[in-house]
Amino acid sequence: MIGTGHAAGTVSSTSYTWSDSTSRVRRWGTNKVDFAYSDYAMGTYTEDILGAYFTLGNTTYEAGAADHDSGGGWLVYDTLSGTWELVGLNIAVMGTTGAYTGSVAIDLRDYADWIDSVISVPEPVTVAILTLGGCAVLLRRRRK
Repeated sequence: MIGTGHAAGTVSSTSYTWSDSTSRVRRWGTNKVDFAYSDYAMGTYTEDILGAYFTLGNTTYEAGAADHDSGGGWLVYDTLSGTWELVGLNIAVMGTTGAYTGSVAIDLRDYADWIDSVISVPEPVTVAILTLGGCAVLLRRRRK
């Protein structure tokens, strides 16, 4: 997982804190997905979520989300394709102040078709820049 929230604070074998005196620190670490829920109630809406408990030593670089890490990615290495795949986005931490026990992310599997449709359509600005660049190349060739 990655994020740009508060820096790490104290760490125990099953919980962690963060330093409120820091902000926007780029961090990364590893964890494993411990659970997934469909249609989990999140305030006034429901989402499919992924969760990871914090267990020091469970993975090589055990990590948990901190305050301000919302939107940071959860990535999984696909050994078949040799690429990293974005599978979730940080949305919450589990536990209480002084003893956070895990992280929660939006499960992006439900959004895969929508993401693919958006990515496959170039933005209007990109199309305009490419068109202008193509015209410039053609004009330059004509002048020679």
